[in-house]
Amino acid sequence: MKRSDGQFAHQYEILVTQHGLRYYPGENVGIDRRNRLYALCDGEMMVSCETLSPYPDSPLYRHMKRGYVVKKKFVNLIPAPLHGKFKLVSEV
Repeated sequence: MKRSDGQFAHQYEILVTQHGLRYYPGENVGIDRRNRLYALCDGEMMVSCETLSPYPDSPLYRHMKRGYVVKKKFVNLIPAPLHGKFKLVSEV
């Protein structure tokens, strides 16, 4: 892991490098073809454990229909709040 839980990350910064899919991309996180997770916006990183809900064409889908519960670790990014830096033209 390049960043830990609670640390700030900038846009397009690598968050996790991995072999395989140990961590899954969550909100505001992208994945490249080497399975590296990167930030899609500036914000605070958060790792969570969530229930996986696969697509119907996934090999895990039939197991989920039988009642199995699969939990995976997801990396999410909470966006930084935007500050009012600009004024409307009518206010100037």
